[in-house]
Amino acid sequence: MRTLLYLATVCILGFAQDKQERYINFNSTSILTLENITITYENPIVVNFYDQNFARITAFKWFKNRIYINDCKDISLATSSPLYVRPSYDDDERNATSTETDISLYKDYNRLLVIANKTTLLIVDNVEMCGSILKTDVSRISFNIANSFNVQSVVCDPGYYLNTTLHCNKCPNDTYSSDGNTRCTKCPDSYVSPEGSPSLKDCIMVNYKGYYHFNEETSLLHVKILSRPRYSYTKINLKFYDVNRTEIAYFQWYSNEVRLGNCKTIRRERSSSYNTYDEYGNYNDDTMVFNLIFYKSETRFLVTESEGIFFNITRDSECSESCNRFFTKKTRYIGFSNEQGIENFYTEDISCKTGHYLNSTLGCNKCPANTYSTSRDMDCTPCPAVSTSPAGSGSIYDCKLISCEAGRFLLIDGSCKLCPSGSYSTEGQITCTTCPDGTTSSPGSTTIRECKGCAQGSVFNDLRRVCEPCPRGTYSSSSNSTTCYPCFPGQTSDPGSLYYEDCYWRCQPGEIIRGDDCLKCPPNTYSPGNGATQCRECPRGYTSPAGSTARKHCKKK
Repeated sequence: MRTLLYLATVCILGFAQDKQERYINFNSTSILTLENITITYENPIVVNFYDQNFARITAFKWFKNRIYINDCKDISLATSSPLYVRPSYDDDERNATSTETDISLYKDYNRLLVIANKTTLLIVDNVEMCGSILKTDVSRISFNIANSFNVQSVVCDPGYYLNTTLHCNKCPNDTYSSDGNTRCTKCPDSYVSPEGSPSLKDCIMVNYKGYYHFNEETSLLHVKILSRPRYSYTKINLKFYDVNRTEIAYFQWYSNEVRLGNCKTIRRERSSSYNTYDEYGNYNDDTMVFNLIFYKSETRFLVTESEGIFFNITRDSECSESCNRFFTKKTRYIGFSNEQGIENFYTEDISCKTGHYLNSTLGCNKCPANTYSTSRDMDCTPCPAVSTSPAGSGSIYDCKLISCEAGRFLLIDGSCKLCPSGSYSTEGQITCTTCPDGTTSSPGSTTIRECKGCAQGSVFNDLRRVCEPCPRGTYSSSSNSTTCYPCFPGQTSDPGSLYYEDCYWRCQPGEIIRGDDCLKCPPNTYSPGNGATQCRECPRGYTSPAGSTARKHCKKK
């Protein structure tokens, strides 16, 4: 079976704040191939793996014949390896010794593969050692080389998996893989399947001993009941078991009462079409046919019939403490303690196509805007913060980062707001960039060219990132100043003064300075002003009116 490869669109995203970084979209079906790479003994090749929040998960490096994954695996190439680079000891040619190769990298949930010149160079599949690396989904990659490259999506046909040389092999016995998978899934316990099985339906139950497999979230149980009340009072008594076959709850329909363990009980009215009484209160002799469909997830338990919802309970709204165990324990098996009246039953594997979710009538609806669902998801997942997607989105990659126009930045609620003074943003930025030290800008600035130094008579405020007028009693005669200079003691100036000449005496002649106030000299004293802090007394025998400005105002009594 040939591996089907097709070239995917390579998105190069520039996210620039303090530096430029190039990111390439990458996921569990992507293969990165670096073509015709020149490998020298001295210069490393580095490929970084990032999650959806642009946090680095790990890095692949090839340096001086050492191959390693950060915090996970480290090997040395043998000298006999065709990929071994032999160092030259001629100083002029030390960096010239090289070889050319193609390097391919692939990562899914369980392994990371590195292929060089069609040779498997490195396999990382130790979950105990590398669990955090393997189990974290990769959303983007970056690398440090400028040679040509391509990113391809790999898809194996149903019943096949991707091997360590990035080709497709048949799934072994007792496993299966559906369309679009790159690995095989083991059949449930007590189930077997032939080689190359393409679906869970190909897993056949053997030796079940009264237990029937039920895969929570993706299984529907169909039960056809032929009700003959005179001969069988119990319509159905269904039990749910966890993976260890420990009972976690039971569902019972007995006459006119339907209940889920100690969680919820519904009593049918005699007029109900589900009731087996006739209008006189006697059991109806007619055989009644009911086709029930059961579905269970972590949040809801639903039973439908042709006439609509037969029984419904949700964990959040109706579940009491006694129900918690039923929802928190995953159901893996079911069994009937009484199968009288049951015509037949079977389980059906279900899934909604990408971009859809399972509704309360077991149909599939489109995911609403700003959510997404991947293949086999039964519910929609919200997009990450400050991103949006159209209705029916089938991947997290459909959640696009909200961008703001130039001069604005992104708030957590997805709205955009003007950049404050002392900052700017260009088109597509989600944050504002601070102006260089000593410069500021007006609100809503769109380029660094709008960051200007402070004019004469003003000074830069480091905390607020704005220019402020020099305060009263100071001046600044140069632009781009970070300091306002004080006037001489006793002098003051108006706010925003430019020169020393703008300073003037604070108090008028006939007054003296007291702190921040000017006090008029009392009678029999005088003051010429010019910063005086004490009034001068008239000679003995002389007097003057209050506020006198010179000695000549002192007159003989």
